[in-house]
Amino acid sequence: MEDWIKDLQKFNPVTRKGDFEVLDKDYWRSGWKHTEESKALMSKNMKGRTPWNKGKTGLWNHTDEAKEKCRIAGRKAKTNPNVSDESNKKRSESLKRYYAARRAAGHKR
Repeated sequence: MEDWIKDLQKFNPVTRKGDFEVLDKDYWRSGWKHTEESKALMSKNMKGRTPWNKGKTGLWNHTDEAKEKCRIAGRKAKTNPNVSDESNKKRSESLKRYYAARRAAGHKR
């Protein structure tokens, strides 16, 4: 094996030193596991840090116009122009009968 590959295998980007545990020798990166030392270092570095979204509320303030556009777009997506209202009613009635029969037979749904 070439020297640069061996150097990469010994390098831990978190602690910038030491070895890490390798599960698959053929492809060294696929079995990457952080060492306990590197986990402790990452934990220590994150202590006292405030998250980016702490205290932020209402990040998505949509206007009433935008909400209406979304509502209309959602309704259009749910309706199929190739299916008539009559066939939708027939399907609805059929499903109501089907689920009523299932409930009568003891099924929960």
